[in-house]
Amino acid sequence: MLTIFANMMINSPVRLQHLKDSFNSFENISDNWLINIRGKYRDEALDFLADRLKEKMIRFDLLDEKRGWYTNSLEILKSAKYDYVLLWLEDHINIVSQGVYSELVAEMKNNNVDYLMYSWWMNGESRKPFELDSLKAGTYIDTVELDKNNWQKRLNDGYQGHLISLLGIFNKNFLMKILELENGYKFPRWVTTNIFRVMIILSRLGVKFNHGKLFDSINTVLGGKLIKNLKDRPFEFEKSAYRLDVLPINMGLTKMELFVCIDDDLTLDGSQLIKRGLYPIVDSISVDSGLKKEYDWGMEEILSDNHFYIITRYKLRENQVFSEIYYQDIQRIDVVPRMTIINNSGKLKVTIGNNINELLSGQTMTVYSNIKCELLAVDGDCEFILVIPSGLKKM
Repeated sequence: MLTIFANMMINSPVRLQHLKDSFNSFENISDNWLINIRGKYRDEALDFLADRLKEKMIRFDLLDEKRGWYTNSLEILKSAKYDYVLLWLEDHINIVSQGVYSELVAEMKNNNVDYLMYSWWMNGESRKPFELDSLKAGTYIDTVELDKNNWQKRLNDGYQGHLISLLGIFNKNFLMKILELENGYKFPRWVTTNIFRVMIILSRLGVKFNHGKLFDSINTVLGGKLIKNLKDRPFEFEKSAYRLDVLPINMGLTKMELFVCIDDDLTLDGSQLIKRGLYPIVDSISVDSGLKKEYDWGMEEILSDNHFYIITRYKLRENQVFSEIYYQDIQRIDVVPRMTIINNSGKLKVTIGNNINELLSGQTMTVYSNIKCELLAVDGDCEFILVIPSGLKKM
């Protein structure tokens, strides 16, 4: 009864792992997965999903960013098998029994629900702005019909959040309506730029107003034709509280926490899985066996090599020198990586350019990994540990 829709960018090993963990949490709720992956780790993500989903997965290769996220999404949506579609984001994980979703979606269908936000529960606080007098109670969800009149009353009470999030289960026709709205004609971005310039001038003249509210109100009058972001990203999909042009909406409100973000609190400190101590997911505990190599100058043993860092232990014989340089093999480098030297025993003479220092047993030093750093064992053999970020290339 539910189609899973993914048109996502996987550009890092961290995001790839998030995708795998997220998938594992709800892989059995659908037999209709529409998958379009972009980014550096596209092949790895597709291989993983194809192996797990097999015939349940329909793969798309819509990689031309110039077409726009909305154009590609409309093409993907044509293959949706069911009336309800879950937009999957890889950094949210399901925490309830997967059997809940068949009942929940059936209740959505029986009540003709357009949209239900499935994450950002926030201890139930995220649903409270939508609990209007017309709220209809159900088993797994409550429902409410939002129109311009009753929603304006909520705006008058000061609500400034979102009407529609990407993290939603959508009626297919309603989802198509939102995608077509964003895929239609848009004014050039310079129109948006000039509107904000006028707002800045008014603010400097002492006129007090909410910039976001005014912009979205203007955008409502113009039928959503103003844009803030490029069309190759889905950010315009989400609708603020002031986008009255998308009303009416028959909204579903979940009565329990379904999905949780891995690494973002949003508005409630401590709500993400990492801060709850529930992520990363630990299936088993193992001891790193180590990979040892002997050299004339001593010994190298890799203690840990993962997506985040590489930890290596070295034994350096007296009067022997160790020196390695690591750099990021990318076109544009924003942050120069560093490596940390931890001296376990002995004395190291550290030379970087014209700077010389001693590193005694128990001391640590952090240096730039791309600048030549010589370590000399003096007064006997030394043992030290080198910690470098993963993904660096040795010069």
